[in-house]
Amino acid sequence: MTKLAKSIDPKKFASVAKQLAHDIRAAIDKEIEDCQFPELKSDPMSGALWSSLPLVDSKTAHKISASLIEQQLGVKFHPTWIRRGGYNSSTEAAAHVIEELKKHYVVDSSPVAA
Repeated sequence: MTKLAKSIDPKKFASVAKQLAHDIRAAIDKEIEDCQFPELKSDPMSGALWSSLPLVDSKTAHKISASLIEQQLGVKFHPTWIRRGGYNSSTEAAAHVIEELKKHYVVDSSPVAA
């Protein structure tokens, strides 16, 4: 995997990753709560329509994650790094985003043995 020109120091990443994941989860949970359709709870047949959809869609995961990552780390989070089809939970989404961020930006500066 090719690292991007701008990188994040592993120590800095380690110090912010837990809080960033928490912030992503909290923002996604709030978005889910704000966008719920109250009438679906009263309709017993509503589950058939919505049950095949992921709880966290990929567009929401990207919108929220990209914004927080840019605010907190000053780097871009590319839409192609989000899992197509979405996520089953905000925890799953945040964990995947953190892994992708680490994969693309965190450069281990320790010397390589010859």
